[in-house]
Amino acid sequence: MNAKILISGLHLAPATHLEITTLLEKLLRHSTAIVRIRLDLHESGSHGGRAYHTAKAVVEMRGPDLIVSESSEDLFKSIHRVVDKLERGLSELTRRNAEERRHPHAIEVPVALPKVSFP
Repeated sequence: MNAKILISGLHLAPATHLEITTLLEKLLRHSTAIVRIRLDLHESGSHGGRAYHTAKAVVEMRGPDLIVSESSEDLFKSIHRVVDKLERGLSELTRRNAEERRHPHAIEVPVALPKVSFP
């Protein structure tokens, strides 16, 4: 069991909890900046006789957190969609960070610096 992954909301069987944890552990490989992954599972009221399951995930990391939510009739479909969205978001974030490292921008200082040589 990974201490960086928290699952709350619905009461799950141990096998289901383990399956969801292994899905979320794949996300930890994308970045070392991830502090914690929280997954909140809710069953909302029925719409037309069917219950809707909502999965909301928050990836806490250095910088802005990544928040994704998905709702469908099937709990596992919601969870898989959330994990897919998080994978796409994290890969885009790591790609953008790598691009910024490869192509740094010049910094403009709004003051006149003296031209002094040091001995």
